[in-house]
Amino acid sequence: MASRKLGASLSIGTDICHIPRIYKIITQREGKDFMPFVRKLFSSQELGKLGVENKLIDMTVRRRAQFIAGRFAVKEAAKKANWWRSVYWHHVDVHTRKGGSIFLLVKNNGDNQMVESTKSRGVEMPPEGDPEVLGLLGRPPPPEFLKQSCSISHDGDYATATVIATMEEEDEERFGMRAEVDVKSESLESQARDEEEKAWNELQQAMRG
Repeated sequence: MASRKLGASLSIGTDICHIPRIYKIITQREGKDFMPFVRKLFSSQELGKLGVENKLIDMTVRRRAQFIAGRFAVKEAAKKANWWRSVYWHHVDVHTRKGGSIFLLVKNNGDNQMVESTKSRGVEMPPEGDPEVLGLLGRPPPPEFLKQSCSISHDGDYATATVIATMEEEDEERFGMRAEVDVKSESLESQARDEEEKAWNELQQAMRG
């Protein structure tokens, strides 16, 4: 039987956030401005053009905690789904369609984590997006933003989110991923746990500042 190419692979990230934990952070000091905390999580595009700052001001404290928990979860899920890219909270903009569904625009920072991984194995790779390399590969420059599907759900004290990203087959082959996926899965889960704990610490430090 002839082999066939599978094309792009789907990478799924998911996260869950305890809403009372957010509620405690934004109410821990009476009269404390919650905006330093918000600016740590949301991009300037979201706060301004997308109207998040005005929405938050008009919300009750409880609804504000629910909203922030959902956005925190979806941004963490985006980091996990785009694990081979350098994605931080400010690189992920959440957009709302007219019907109420949402999607993400994720800033395309290249495959920086993958490049570091290849270096650790003694393989020197040029930076993603290098014009000379792209020319040799016959590939166009990468887009500035990547549109990705996502979903946020709330139930009781929890907010959950799922994000789907794609990775092109040539990228998998270029970095030798197909033979290493199983080996890396356990270390990636551990890395995701460490990053989530670091994220909480950064958010709490933002409130103290």
